[in-house]
Amino acid sequence: MCKERYINPFTDFSFKKPFGDEQSMAVRDYENILESAKRQATREGLEIGLTKGREEGKEEERKENIRFMISVGVTPETIATKYGMTIEEVVQISKS
Repeated sequence: MCKERYINPFTDFSFKKPFGDEQSMAVRDYENILESAKRQATREGLEIGLTKGREEGKEEERKENIRFMISVGVTPETIATKYGMTIEEVVQISKS
C-alpha cells in the first residue's frame, strides 16, 4: 500500500527553484511596480497631451472662422458678440 505524502510548496526545493527566494521575489515585485508606474505615467501624459492639442486646435479653428467672417464682411461687433470677445480681440485676430 502506498502512503500519501504531503509536500509543503513553501519549503520544497522544486517550488523555490522556479519561483525564486524572497530576495529575488522582492526585486521582481519592485520591478513590476516600476513598470506599472511607467505605464500609468505614460497614459496620463498622453491624455494631457491630447487634451492640450484639442484645445489648441479648437482655438486655431476659432481664429480661422473669425478671419473668414471678417473677409466676407461680417462686422467685428457681430463676431465679438457671437464669440463673447471684445472688439479689440477680434480686430487683433483678423490682423494676425
